[in-house]
Amino acid sequence: MFGSPHSVARAKQVMVNVSPSRRQVKRGAIELAFLTVLYAGYSASRLLASNDFPSARGRAIELLNFEKTWRIAVEKPLNNFFGRDDLVGLLGSFWYATTHYFVTISVLIWLYRRSATQYVTARRTLVVATLIGLAFYLLIPTAPPRLIDGAYIDVLREHAQAGWWGADASAPRGFGNMTNELAAMPSLHAGWACWVALVLVRARVRPVYQHLGVLYVLITTIVIVGTGNHWVVDAVAGWMVVGVGFALVMAWEKRMPVVAHEELPHAPKVGPQIGIPRLRHWVIDDAPAVLLGLAAADPTPQRARPINTIADARRWIKDRLDDHRSGSGYNWAIETDGNVVGSVSVAVDDTDRDTGRVSYWTLPAVRGRGHASAGLRLLADRCFKELGLVRLELKHLIDNPESCRVALQAGFRIEDRDGHSVKLGAGHSDTVLHARLRTD
Repeated sequence: MFGSPHSVARAKQVMVNVSPSRRQVKRGAIELAFLTVLYAGYSASRLLASNDFPSARGRAIELLNFEKTWRIAVEKPLNNFFGRDDLVGLLGSFWYATTHYFVTISVLIWLYRRSATQYVTARRTLVVATLIGLAFYLLIPTAPPRLIDGAYIDVLREHAQAGWWGADASAPRGFGNMTNELAAMPSLHAGWACWVALVLVRARVRPVYQHLGVLYVLITTIVIVGTGNHWVVDAVAGWMVVGVGFALVMAWEKRMPVVAHEELPHAPKVGPQIGIPRLRHWVIDDAPAVLLGLAAADPTPQRARPINTIADARRWIKDRLDDHRSGSGYNWAIETDGNVVGSVSVAVDDTDRDTGRVSYWTLPAVRGRGHASAGLRLLADRCFKELGLVRLELKHLIDNPESCRVALQAGFRIEDRDGHSVKLGAGHSDTVLHARLRTD
């Protein structure tokens, strides 16, 4: 609401000088090469694992005894279900041999196209979780149920002629000597499925897709156990490995705000008609929208540090979340049609806990469409009903009729047309005071 011509010029220069298509192609080539090298290293490292079957069998028996103690040893009935029904066994075999590759890769591509920052976090997590899994395979090899004394049916072996895999796990026919059959603990099938579900939740997709992600985890877990390839504990360990991976990556990124691929600011794809707006808390992945919005926003005394980079925007979000936790200020993102279009905030002074000072900003591409006034109305309702405030104040520059119109549309009446002089850059400017009461 209140900005710097330099920041506006800089934001425009960034958007004009960069070719998004060329950047996308270059970045995509780098990512493809990186993932190819990662998979090659993953496959090669599995060959370094120990082939000490007696020790691996002993660990498997220990896991089974542990599961029996806790009454979660469901491997036998599930294995019988998959082994005795040809159709179920065939479908389970195809699921086991394909989905952990195709679904994971598909989600990576989708996330790459959706958000660079979310993609980098997710890709880093996948790498960390996979490396943790490989460490387990190398240090403590564990046999799967299908290799334990013929007590369990090797479902994939039973249906090998119907697929492209051979008799050795899910390796393609003829490549059985290039796979490690003692890599049951943890299950990266289960881990990667859990990764998919968490990515969908973090991306805030529609609930139906989030539920499908959870369903994918459950089906994958049933399949890996039912086909005799993993113990129940293996699946739980796979989930934990991914959880630890996300925790480590997110903790590191909080300390190092700059991501590997900084996402350039871009205008959200919002139609000419305003959608149904809502307020939500900020997340670090909103940094590109913050950069675009504040680089082109009017200057304000409350924003002491300039917002010129993704790192600045991530720190701004972190500061707003800290203010929210401390109760010194509350800031929400305005979201419409799944896109962040602006921000509304209220600051509460310790000397007057009944009054809040309101401010807002919107992205340049969506101004004039009613997002700001809609966000302010939602903010007012929240301040009066949840924060217990009695009075809200909003100021704008005296020569800014657009901000005056927004305030009036949101129910903020003009209280002082004479204005008060505020410091703005090297000079001063007068402001107009608007207010809205709980009883309005």
